[in-house]
Amino acid sequence: MKKNITVNRFLTLVLVSFAILASPMAQAQSAAKVLQANDTKPYTYVEQMPQFKGGDTEMMKFLGSNIRYPQEAQDAGLEGLVVLSFVVEKDGTLQDIEILKKLGGGTDKEAARVVKLMDGLWTPGEQDGKLVAVRYTLPIRFALSEAERAATAAKANQMAQFKGGPEALVQTMQRHLQLPAEAAQENLDARVVVKFTVEKDGSVSNIKLEQTKLKKTVGPGSELDYMDAATFGLGNRAILAKLSEAAITALKATSGQWRPSLKDGQPVAAKLLLPVQFLGSNAAEAPRQLDVSGLKEVQKLKDVYKYDEVNIKPTLKDMPLEKFLAKNLRFPAASSFEGNVKVHLLINKNGKQMGPLFSTAVNDERITDEITRVFKLTKRNWIPAQVDGDPVSSALDLTIRFIIDDGKKKKDSESDSEPDVVVTEMGAHASASKGHTIDNFLAENLRYPATQAEGIAIVKFGITKSGSLHYEMSPGFDDKMADEVLRVLKLAKDKGLLVHQQNQTASAMPALTISFTKNENEAHEKNGASSGADVVITKYAPVQN
Repeated sequence: MKKNITVNRFLTLVLVSFAILASPMAQAQSAAKVLQANDTKPYTYVEQMPQFKGGDTEMMKFLGSNIRYPQEAQDAGLEGLVVLSFVVEKDGTLQDIEILKKLGGGTDKEAARVVKLMDGLWTPGEQDGKLVAVRYTLPIRFALSEAERAATAAKANQMAQFKGGPEALVQTMQRHLQLPAEAAQENLDARVVVKFTVEKDGSVSNIKLEQTKLKKTVGPGSELDYMDAATFGLGNRAILAKLSEAAITALKATSGQWRPSLKDGQPVAAKLLLPVQFLGSNAAEAPRQLDVSGLKEVQKLKDVYKYDEVNIKPTLKDMPLEKFLAKNLRFPAASSFEGNVKVHLLINKNGKQMGPLFSTAVNDERITDEITRVFKLTKRNWIPAQVDGDPVSSALDLTIRFIIDDGKKKKDSESDSEPDVVVTEMGAHASASKGHTIDNFLAENLRYPATQAEGIAIVKFGITKSGSLHYEMSPGFDDKMADEVLRVLKLAKDKGLLVHQQNQTASAMPALTISFTKNENEAHEKNGASSGADVVITKYAPVQN
């Protein structure tokens, strides 16, 4: 829940819980309950969180009447969040004020100054009926009015610039721009367009050749116009590679010498296009030169992209994340928790994982500890998301549902989102609710029967013209396994996942390989066919391969 207020035409305060790193998840603190060995350390989540006296509305009024937008930040058109952390003690006083996310321009000091004024104005948190110290996170957003934003737009939103200006850029690059000898021998001029990223620190990355055009002179007054390299009919293709190498080398030489792009007064990474010209055919009359007047910005990049904003999604190197979670999550012993747990991850552009963070309050630390344990196994195993072929940082949200198999029908809340993974006392499985393919459905619903046997078999199934279920199983299952598979196939038919296909004969019906094993890894070693099964059911977790 977000609450906004505009103060003095300039300042918007978003007084809500906030997940660090600008993630989509909003929560005052990680909802995982941290049990303390003693009362010497503050809690991060308790049954009754600390509250400003009078509630959020009064806190918004207090901040709105006390915060002043620093002139330095206004003049620079600087907008954004300052995130602070502090401990609300048992008596309502504030201690250990820290700035977790800085903005600059005097905003950090101003936010800290006003938080100090709130000392003694808090109702402390409670755990098990006792007053306790709790660490609290508060974001404060500084936002200009539309009039102020328009007045500072030119200064607050700028394209990346080379330090020293265009002439310095030309001098830096020309030292590395050498027309390949092969191109000179062919009397070729070349014009290439390079796309690259200027990072927030002024370094250059992701240099790529966007376009190459060539022009040939065969005699005085007989110059051909520039043509795309793909249609030029170039005999020596190595020339293109050398042109690309020369342009990229020249651009690398500029790294660290750029002033980054600005958005709302803050440095951001941005993609730029730069035309690079090689002049060789008439070098005697016109020395090789570089025209940088065509430099333009293509796109300002975000620090973090949402999952649906990227071209290529972040994924684990060896398998889908949902399958990995299904294979590794276990229902904690003695836990009575049931419900959805929403988990937020950040995968940065280098493949480093940050999180998990929890946007669901869970009062059983065994649940959050188990989720954290499994996500630790995924670290250093990520392939980052991509936008236009470049790696980017992205946010990922998952819903994990914990269910106790007690034979009772569960009531679904209308507000519950469909889970990505379901964890029961029998095991975990990737949810079929978002795919509804039959192998997903089998993975979600099959249970290991009460047998000590293991087995693998091919199951062929379909619906006849008369609407009845037809199935065939190869040898490999005992009676209890066969009965369990038949139970779930009937369930799939009842739910409409299996329907008659016109002109489909029994021999043409689909087939899946299903494996029952007590330990999937052992089964793979004993029978290589098991590793190729479409669905693997273990004593712990049915998993779709």
